Amino acid sequence: MRPVHCQAILALFLGASTLSAGAQPSLVDQLLKRYIRPQAVVGDGALHLVYQRKMDSQDRVLTCYRSLEPGKGWSKETEFQNDYVSVGYFAGSLFLFREDNYSIYRGADWRPHKWPLGWTPAAAGAVGDELWVFGADVEKRQHKLRAARFTREEPKAAEQASEAEKGKDTKAPGDSVTGPVPLGAPLALKARATDICVVPQAESAIVFWHQRGVGMSKEGLPTNELWSATFDGIQWGRPGQVAVPCDYSDYAVAEHAGQVWVVCKERGRRLSASNPLQAIRKTGTTWSAPIVVPNAVDSLFDWTFDVAVASFDGRLHVFRACMTRLVVHRWRDGRWEGLTTLSEIPPWATYALWWSLVNVVAGLALLPIVAVCALRSRGRTRQMTPVGDGELPVASWSRRVAAVLVDVLLTEFICTVTIALLSVVYGGETVSESVPLMLGLHLGVFFSYFVWAERRCGQTFGKRMLNIVVVGQDGRRPTFGGIVVRNLLRPWPFLVPAAYLAGSIVLLLTRRNQRVGDMLARTVVVEVPPPLPPKR
Repeated sequence: MRPVHCQAILALFLGASTLSAGAQPSLVDQLLKRYIRPQAVVGDGALHLVYQRKMDSQDRVLTCYRSLEPGKGWSKETEFQNDYVSVGYFAGSLFLFREDNYSIYRGADWRPHKWPLGWTPAAAGAVGDELWVFGADVEKRQHKLRAARFTREEPKAAEQASEAEKGKDTKAPGDSVTGPVPLGAPLALKARATDICVVPQAESAIVFWHQRGVGMSKEGLPTNELWSATFDGIQWGRPGQVAVPCDYSDYAVAEHAGQVWVVCKERGRRLSASNPLQAIRKTGTTWSAPIVVPNAVDSLFDWTFDVAVASFDGRLHVFRACMTRLVVHRWRDGRWEGLTTLSEIPPWATYALWWSLVNVVAGLALLPIVAVCALRSRGRTRQMTPVGDGELPVASWSRRVAAVLVDVLLTEFICTVTIALLSVVYGGETVSESVPLMLGLHLGVFFSYFVWAERRCGQTFGKRMLNIVVVGQDGRRPTFGGIVVRNLLRPWPFLVPAAYLAGSIVLLLTRRNQRVGDMLARTVVVEVPPPLPPKR
């Protein structure tokens, strides 16, 4: 199933009113665990990777940072709560740009600054001894590409001597940088520029951007053409369209071994053999035929959201931010070296969401059948079953449903208390974020509660409130094996909620109101008369 189709299903059941055309369906993007928005920059002999991780729709978005140095491997992941639109590296510091402000990060020191220009900094790259920043805006209904720059501030001789005596750099990030100031003339465009990327060179920069095309994609969405232009700090070159192999693409660019690389994929679709991750290279003025990135295939529960690319240490690094993992492909000496997973999230939430959707669909399909069976059973004669020396009426469907609801609430209370106690001992995040532990705890409490209560007296707390009891078909106390069998085949509310409706259909259609577990365990649930009031 394609992500766009999944988006429509989620919108139907969750009441979404609008759907955007991002790298993947936005509603799916909000509900599932995912890695998003990777950006890689090179500076000071290291590769700096910034990406975001989001656990669920209610959780905060964490910005994560890792660096790669030759011979040392990847550093440990650092988390901080700072969003970004674009990333750059300059003057020994990491720049994180947002819509109206930016932060300069070095080590553990943050320095926020206001973005003084009237457009959003969408891409940044170090050109020579300057940091060039590019963005787009609209002026008098004319779309334009604009540029600004940061420059290094030369320290005074006295400051240099003072720092040399101390033997270390005492300046905070951003103290030796001035800007931003507008750079050159803007470039007029025929359409709005989005998804801006930059390839910095020695004295110029190649700027890439998306703009709306004239055709339609395979999914019925307007195409986004990829364009590029060269900027030398004063004037722009003539824009030209890049013939990427995707009509509606996500892309990333970098320069490697004297060639400009564009890595792209079809936006809004899973990567597969028929829809691969591809790359094209530009040598001089000629673009090569597409190269397929191997092992870049998404599974049903793990889609690629965004891509990033950077050249470092003689290799071209292609990053893929997926729902449950962050991976990198490496190209060197004309071949792909393989796939490496940098970070991974357990995909339990993804499986749980899809399983819940399946149960919702099954429940909606079974609900009318249950209603018809319930109406037909109302006119049926009450069935009696022998118990001891007399007979008792078989428990009705409504009483059994009410008893189960009471018992589920009680077991949930027991689980909540247990989780609270475990959180005190082991830590709240460890317990609450472990889906297998949470699921095992709920199932263990649920199963143990019913087996213990029904084996002890044939009644759970809910059954006692509704005056019903489990007995054998011969009217005697059920065996321990029978109790285990009927509860193993109980429709687990946390695993198969829709099975309660299927069990209700079987119960309403059988003569003694037995579900499958009752028939295999040879048990029946009967109504017992309420206890007599005590004599005065």
